[in-house]
Amino acid sequence: FSNLDLISCRNVLIYLGPTLQKRVIPTFHYALKPDGFLLLGGSESLGSFTEHFSLIDKKQKIYQKKGSATRLLSYFAGAGPTTVRRFEEPPTPRPASSPNESEKEIERSLVQHYAPTSIVVNSHMEIVQFRGRTGAYLEPAEGQPTFSLSKMAREGLLVDLRRAIERAKKENAPVHIEDVQVKNNGGTRGVNIDVIPIRSHNANDRFYVVAFHDAQSRQKDKPSKAGKVKLSQKQAEVARENDRLKREIASMKEQMRALIEENESTTEEYKSANEEVLSANEELQSTNEELETAKEELQSSNEELTTLNEELQNRNAELTLANNDLTNLLGNVNIPVVMIGDDLRIRRFTPPAQKLLNLLPGDIGRRLGEIRPNIDFDQLEELAREAIDNTSLQEREVRDKEGQRWHLLRVRPYKTWDNKIDGAVISLQDIHALKATAEQSRTYTDTLIETSRESILILDTNLRVTVANPTFYRTFRVSPAGTQGQLIYALADGQWDIPELHQLFEQVLNANASVQEYEITHDFPDAGHKTLLISARRADVQPGEGGIVVTIDDVTEEKQHGEEISHQAALIELAHESVIVRDWEGRIRSWNRGAEELYGWRADEARGKIIHDLLRTKFPLPLGELKEQLRRTGHWEGELLHTRRDGEERVVSSRWALRQASNTPMVLEINIDLTDRVRSEQNLRELSTYLMRIQDEERRRIARELHDSTGQKLAAVKMNIEAMKAAPKGKTKPSNILSESIQLVDEASQEIRVLAQLLHPPLLDEAGLVSAIKWLVDGFTTRAKMPVNVKASPDLGRLPDNAEIALFRIVQ
Repeated sequence: FSNLDLISCRNVLIYLGPTLQKRVIPTFHYALKPDGFLLLGGSESLGSFTEHFSLIDKKQKIYQKKGSATRLLSYFAGAGPTTVRRFEEPPTPRPASSPNESEKEIERSLVQHYAPTSIVVNSHMEIVQFRGRTGAYLEPAEGQPTFSLSKMAREGLLVDLRRAIERAKKENAPVHIEDVQVKNNGGTRGVNIDVIPIRSHNANDRFYVVAFHDAQSRQKDKPSKAGKVKLSQKQAEVARENDRLKREIASMKEQMRALIEENESTTEEYKSANEEVLSANEELQSTNEELETAKEELQSSNEELTTLNEELQNRNAELTLANNDLTNLLGNVNIPVVMIGDDLRIRRFTPPAQKLLNLLPGDIGRRLGEIRPNIDFDQLEELAREAIDNTSLQEREVRDKEGQRWHLLRVRPYKTWDNKIDGAVISLQDIHALKATAEQSRTYTDTLIETSRESILILDTNLRVTVANPTFYRTFRVSPAGTQGQLIYALADGQWDIPELHQLFEQVLNANASVQEYEITHDFPDAGHKTLLISARRADVQPGEGGIVVTIDDVTEEKQHGEEISHQAALIELAHESVIVRDWEGRIRSWNRGAEELYGWRADEARGKIIHDLLRTKFPLPLGELKEQLRRTGHWEGELLHTRRDGEERVVSSRWALRQASNTPMVLEINIDLTDRVRSEQNLRELSTYLMRIQDEERRRIARELHDSTGQKLAAVKMNIEAMKAAPKGKTKPSNILSESIQLVDEASQEIRVLAQLLHPPLLDEAGLVSAIKWLVDGFTTRAKMPVNVKASPDLGRLPDNAEIALFRIVQ
């Protein structure tokens, strides 16, 4: 076949030798379309033919055929030795004398002498064709032979050449570059480059013609401007005609080259089509012969092997599956298993059975009684015979001969697919850990029962005592001899014959239910009044034996203690003081009615909150120091400033007591409201200050009056006396001075008397508070000329001296 879109040859080339691969790959290249795809296996490659295919997907090994000027030829089977070769121009017969051949020779000569030197490159810049002498522009590269333009371009040419080709790719139009300086034979020469894109029959492949022109030669052909001036008119006409002829010749060269290339392309297409037809014909013939041969072989084989093949395949699949299952089962089961036949001979065994039963691979076929297993059990053969004869499971608990581990020996009948007994299967399971765990559990259970603080009874289904712990004997003052095996209702001369117990145990036995903390209050003649919490549930005390586990918790003391605590809590609730119980971190646990009244929060609102955050406590010292003192001494007391719910601040006398009896330290805090007392004390201090200020003002007023009035009068008296003393002897003393002095002394004496009465009026002691106040007011009215009214209760009697003095001072 030829002209294919896709050829898939996965995992075939790896089975062919290098010679065959060199035949197959060119065949694929020929059979594919110009843009066809080739699919190979993951571990296959194209070898030396990679340049004729493009890699599309490296992981999936998908290649696409490249369109190139050269092709790979492959000779098919029957055409002699296989050869693969490249060619650029197919060989053509050359008659001795042919007009067409002469014309082609003329065309080649014209192209060779007049067409510019050029090359044809593909999109990868690989040279696919040379035209003319390219030695001035290209040279072979060192190393392996190559057609890469990048390696063959002379120095100075590659950069501009690559730029021109890239520009032609983008614009899909001819590109011209002038005067490119190329190094050649130690010198440089100017070169003009033309890059012309050409179309290919494959849209994915693009080719470009790169033409080289010597820039200096063109300049030499043009006459200089100075020469043109000196030419005569005739010479100018000759030059113009010469230029026209040159242009026509150049045009003819281009046309000639185009015709030659078109002719060559047409010839190549004809030859390719002819080769494809021949190849297709040969492939069809080969395929037809192969199909005929295969048809005959298949018909013959089909007639002979169809039925037998199906039967053998089915049986083989079944046997293979069964054998694989059995092999994997025996190989992966970590349990000693031995299969024996009806004659008690060993058929198979697992690897773990070799050590435990002392088996060797050569023991297959031996009787079971002939082996000496490493277990302490000498009736293995009899047990297997019993399992086969009775078609029942046989189990025994056995030890190894060293006595270190326990195993569960199981013997089951071996059944065939038609349910016939054809031997037995012996297995051993390691139960040493289970027995050790069961023993530990039994010991642990006995220890729990013996050391439990609760009374524990284990009853059978007939309600008879099978186990009782020491706590039961000690609590109810009974003996083991009078308890073990006795009916529960008959214990201690019928002390346990309680109607509630009948109902409880009947519910556990019949309804298979459990009872939790059923409270019973009963007076026991020997043990006294008891409050009991009884829990009972049904359990398998021994394998296959049912029973009832009963726990009895004596909560008599706890209940009494609880009642006392409830009574104390009720008393605390009645207290007017704020009583708060909190933990060490300050979380409120209890909040009494006094705290509710003091702070405004209900107990359910305050419980669980941090007290110092809730009350916004202000401490006299840092809280850490207070807690340290509380931890060290166990108590603390002092004044704190708390904030009520309504925002009012209250001063409290707080006493803290620490209790560390439990794992969580608890603090009892009692707060007494001191706000009113503190305010009274503050008012008293303010009043005392005010009185002291008034008293000081009164003293200053008295001092001022003594100085300004009484003192002046006394000074005047002194001066009069000194004047009288200074009078001459024998001369009569002026009577007016004496009279004035007497008057001044009287006034001073009166003022002193008034001051003395103001300081402590005798009338207050003699007549009482009302009379003293009236005297004080009358004096004030006289001095200040300001009327004052005094009203007093008629029945007001005498008051204590301190009270009367204080009231008098207040009015004063």
